[in-house]
Amino acid sequence: MADVLYASKTMPDGSVVALYADTTVSMMAFAKGFGVFGKIVYSIILPLFAFTTIVAWSYYGEKSVDFLFRKAGEKGRNIARTVFKVLYVLLVIVASLVSGDLVWAISDTFNGLMALPNLVGLVIMSGLVAKLTKNYFDRKKGKDVAPMLSVYPEQNAQFIVELQAENREEAAKEAANE
Repeated sequence: MADVLYASKTMPDGSVVALYADTTVSMMAFAKGFGVFGKIVYSIILPLFAFTTIVAWSYYGEKSVDFLFRKAGEKGRNIARTVFKVLYVLLVIVASLVSGDLVWAISDTFNGLMALPNLVGLVIMSGLVAKLTKNYFDRKKGKDVAPMLSVYPEQNAQFIVELQAENREEAAKEAANE
């Protein structure tokens, strides 16, 4: 497994025996590099890293649930958030009870699966991104094309007004410096 670190020993018959795995290898590396101080520091930073990771993923998940249920009204969003929080806490408890290899395997699988909707989105949006990019570089080359700063017309108009104001301010500063 790619995420699992092993300290191993090759036996005379060519077989490899794992001596230490996962956090034990990291702890040994800190101890080798920093001695007893390394073990103490590692013993402090590992649970802090684990805790902050759990908190961060909970926050990201809750914001995703908020987005997915944005049209369900405040009551619907509150119910969805509560269901998410309960499931999340239950899964944290389950993850603490199963083997580390299984947790890493599930984590890797779901992180890989997250790529699928992103790849589909990239394919769907590729034409629009190409159009926006071409517009940007055409303007940078000095071609007289209308700026396309957003795909939404009302937002594009607002951005154009802001861009024109910025250009006027820059021109005024340059004129004042001359």
